[in-house]
Amino acid sequence: MDWKEKISGCFGHELAGFAAHPLDEQRAFGLLTELRKASIGWQEVADEFENYLMSKTGNAQFSAEQMKKVQEHFKPWLLD
Repeated sequence: MDWKEKISGCFGHELAGFAAHPLDEQRAFGLLTELRKASIGWQEVADEFENYLMSKTGNAQFSAEQMKKVQEHFKPWLLD
């Protein structure tokens, strides 16, 4: 499975929020581990997460709020 297909697992049912549930958090950590092993950079990850959020919600404010959380959890550990 491509890493991009695992983004949805970080948000749980009906986009409850990034890593809001312990299982979502586990999946997010697993995805981060995979991204680091593959040397995927932050900008590529951010673009894919943002595309995913906008495609599912169309809500720019919700997407921006969630991207702040994604950035806090992922950016310090990824290249770029």
